[in-house]
Amino acid sequence: MLENISENSKALFLRDLMQSYVGQQGLGSMPKADLDALIIHLYLKYSGTQKVDVFALSETFKIKESRVKSLVETGWIKFSGKDEVEVWLDIISSLSRVSIELESLEKGQVRFKLENPAHFRYFQKQVRLLESTASYSPSSEQVVTQFDVFNKVINRVYQSVLNDSQAQANDAIKAIYRRIRNDIIGPERFESYRTGEQKKSPLGKSLSKAAELAGIASLVISVFGSNPVSAAVALKDIK
Repeated sequence: MLENISENSKALFLRDLMQSYVGQQGLGSMPKADLDALIIHLYLKYSGTQKVDVFALSETFKIKESRVKSLVETGWIKFSGKDEVEVWLDIISSLSRVSIELESLEKGQVRFKLENPAHFRYFQKQVRLLESTASYSPSSEQVVTQFDVFNKVINRVYQSVLNDSQAQANDAIKAIYRRIRNDIIGPERFESYRTGEQKKSPLGKSLSKAAELAGIASLVISVFGSNPVSAAVALKDIK
């Protein structure tokens, strides 16, 4: 079980476990559910795992996947010690790596999988503040929402949450939109949606609106190019 944790990190694992389980409340005072969540949280922390592999964790700890997801979220909430800025820097970094797919070209929807199931509550909070919706499937750990909503969430977080930490997110945000343009839509099709005949489609409108958001506009434009510049020119500019 501990083979994924280095020898140096094992000592830190034990230190944090004892400090949280004994030092803060006294031996035996922590509820068993919280202790289980703490153990999984520290295991993820010191094994250096960026992506939460629910199946692997269920095999390692011999519990159901649904139980793993619940413990991961509980552990994150109670023991991560991260503030909202740190969490969102993690989420944005994660979004620059995970698969983001077009759920529906006609509706302008995107689908993506979060590396950490505990992150959805932070994403959902921002969606609700925008009075919008996003669906989350616990079984597949995938989020589906309008591309407009996705862009507005990133923009709102950039402006209202990150504040002095914006610079730390710039490269990851550009990486997100670079992948959307090149890998998800594709350069040729992107040009059609951005400046061509598909410009007035739901996806085309979302692409234009993303480049007009007050917070992240300059980052998006550095990747998409500004109208009426074609996507081909934008691609050349950022190589």
